[in-house]
Amino acid sequence: MRRRRPLEERSRPHVPYLSTAAVLLGFVAVSCVIPWSRVHFPADLPPLFLNWNPAIGPGLVVPLVLAVVFVGAIPRLLRAPTGALLATLVVVIWLLAGSLAMQSGRIRTFAGCCVPGTGTALLTAPFERDGEYMAAVPIVDELGPRGFAERFDELNRRGTSFLPLHVTTHPPGAAMFLWALSEATGGGALPVVLIVMLVGALGVLPTYAMARALYDERTARVAAVLFACAPGVLVYTATSMDVVFMTAIATAFAFVVRAPRSLVWSVCAGVAAALATTLSWAALVLGPLGIGIGLLAIRDGVPWPRVVLRGALAVASFAVCVVAIRLTTGIDLVGTYGSTMDRHTHYLTYRRSYPYWVVGNVVALLITAGIATTAHVAAQARERWRRGRPGIETVVLATIALSSLLGVFRGETDHNWLFFVPLLIVSAAPAVADVRPVTTANAGQAVSTEVLFYTGW
Repeated sequence: MRRRRPLEERSRPHVPYLSTAAVLLGFVAVSCVIPWSRVHFPADLPPLFLNWNPAIGPGLVVPLVLAVVFVGAIPRLLRAPTGALLATLVVVIWLLAGSLAMQSGRIRTFAGCCVPGTGTALLTAPFERDGEYMAAVPIVDELGPRGFAERFDELNRRGTSFLPLHVTTHPPGAAMFLWALSEATGGGALPVVLIVMLVGALGVLPTYAMARALYDERTARVAAVLFACAPGVLVYTATSMDVVFMTAIATAFAFVVRAPRSLVWSVCAGVAAALATTLSWAALVLGPLGIGIGLLAIRDGVPWPRVVLRGALAVASFAVCVVAIRLTTGIDLVGTYGSTMDRHTHYLTYRRSYPYWVVGNVVALLITAGIATTAHVAAQARERWRRGRPGIETVVLATIALSSLLGVFRGETDHNWLFFVPLLIVSAAPAVADVRPVTTANAGQAVSTEVLFYTGW
């Protein structure tokens, strides 16, 4: 007689590691021979924003040792008190990301290797380029934060080049945030960068909170550990403001997942979403994500009038907070949307092929989340659909597909869509039986990306 497997073993989903890697990397390989995938996209490996530029220095030993120690300590960390676990992970991410960004000892560029600068200049250089958000700090200082916010549309007219490139397509809150950090730390670039890195590392907290609300304590701990080794988190925390957007949006979504069951959480969700929107329009993705969460809550037995009421309350608190932000800071989110979208839709990105980037957007994002993580998302989605109980993974994947179909971004999505990474990690965590192989694979992918390519961010 055939032996029946235990229930827990039967319910464990098969993880398609090889097929996931083949699909994602196969698309990258095909991209390399398609001429129109490179139109106005100076990258060696579209749809990723990477150039082949190997640079390995003696500093690589630091992140490697940190990664080995961290992976070896995972079983003990998973048994640690929650506060100790999360605090340790914040420190690990901060140190790993910083040491990885500095490992080569040289400042690389898309034009080749290298420009003068060593030590902490490797951390500050990506933030100090002419087109980055920090280049707007002197403008905010000259006009004052409120004056900058109120004159933003005037300064951001198409055809002008007064504002740095990245500032032109985002709400003014990102530049104002960096100005506030600069004021608080005495004007030096390094303290600002170190705080930005800390904000990125703190993304582990809403990741844990989301998984805890949606699943259980064990899954939440697994999600937190997976976040600490996600390739996008490790590669971009020390090089890009997008990690600030990631943490802000993840924090808002941590409120959203609780909103259907609490009036207080509904109000907090609306407020957090409005605050995140001052930094990046990507926060508007919380709308479709919130609808998905509401539908799941109704399916799970929460009365639909209660869900609708709390959804309406979240929308109302969002609107009230938008008005309050306008009155207190001068940031006009409604008016600013028009000028920033006008700049975005007339930039070179919109000359790229729409059909190609509908697929390329998703491929770039999933590689940034980690090939191993993506395989577990696929396994979880397949298992939930097989049982007829789709969950958060389906909501996240549907929102990603919708975002890509809208064609808002055409390229550079290995960092532009970093805010989806915590959601993908939360979606993957329930399918992870052994954390160490996944974290090892993702950390290895992050290190390989850093030492072999120049990411531009």
